[in-house]
Amino acid sequence: MPVLGLVITLACLVTLLAIPVDLTFVLRRHKILHTQLRVAWLFGLVQLPIRKRKISTITRRHRPEKAPRERTKTAKRLLAMLKTKGFKARLMKFFIELWKAIPKRNLHLWMRFGLDDPADTGMFWGFIGSFQMMLAAPRGIDIAIEPAFDGAVFQLDSSGQIRLIPIQLIYIALAFAISPVTLRALRAAYSVGKQ
Repeated sequence: MPVLGLVITLACLVTLLAIPVDLTFVLRRHKILHTQLRVAWLFGLVQLPIRKRKISTITRRHRPEKAPRERTKTAKRLLAMLKTKGFKARLMKFFIELWKAIPKRNLHLWMRFGLDDPADTGMFWGFIGSFQMMLAAPRGIDIAIEPAFDGAVFQLDSSGQIRLIPIQLIYIALAFAISPVTLRALRAAYSVGKQ
């Protein structure tokens, strides 16, 4: 009998995870982060409006000063992961699988980013920029990503409607997380953190 109860519980969990979640969102970040989100579940029967929020972002004057062009530990870890053999291709495959798995409507995305070191910005732009043409191909999707070579910056303006099927996303994320190349990249990032 305990086995039957476990099977019924797992069947109920899988059923719940297979029900789509519809998200309508607005997300903007310049000097202040603005968020607006509405969640619909059970084919629109359950509506969860999440109130608008404005969050002041931390300005650079509050951060400790560092030597020019010194890479942060996070940037070093990301670069170590990207330099791991096969990780860029696996990461691109992961993003493509996610992109195909999420139905989208009226999606608008504008992003401007830069790191302290222009060379690091160029490296990330070389990787991220390759997605721009591929992502913006379907109708109703407007995507623009711009690099900023004049210092650390992250600006975002996005809105749209997307549908998520939790069990599908969990499968894609697990397949990426436990792939051998991802584990090697994480080990490379961890070794940078210990230095």
